[in-house]
Amino acid sequence: MTFTSTDSSSSILENGKLKPGVYKIQNLYAQTYLDIHEHSRELCCHSAQDLGEGRGLWEIKPLGGGYTVQRVEHGKPEQFCAPMAGLENKCAISVAAYPVAWRVEIVNDGLHRGFEYVRIYWGTTKRLWDVPWGKSTRVRF
Repeated sequence: MTFTSTDSSSSILENGKLKPGVYKIQNLYAQTYLDIHEHSRELCCHSAQDLGEGRGLWEIKPLGGGYTVQRVEHGKPEQFCAPMAGLENKCAISVAAYPVAWRVEIVNDGLHRGFEYVRIYWGTTKRLWDVPWGKSTRVRF
């Protein structure tokens, strides 16, 4: 995954750490973007054409030792990314009214030149977001 900044800066890094801000979260390989599912509160992938104007925006802010991931949608209640019903394998990521801290790891493996590739983990665990290839498919651990 990569974060695409909505401001004029090209880098998502500041002093080697993730810079707080509003981003689009993209599956770089599938060229899809994260938003919530039309009929549920679960995260899923959409093509750029299906996303629509002003959708798929996420505010990333520090919280403790991690970051909150909050959906930006004006006129709507706060929507923070959170595990839907536990931390088991294949558990869906959804939005909730309360913030939780995610660990965001910047990957510097030489394979993603020109992009700051990221992984999002639950706290100090190895549970990370599994962003699917297809559109309208849900994001899970």
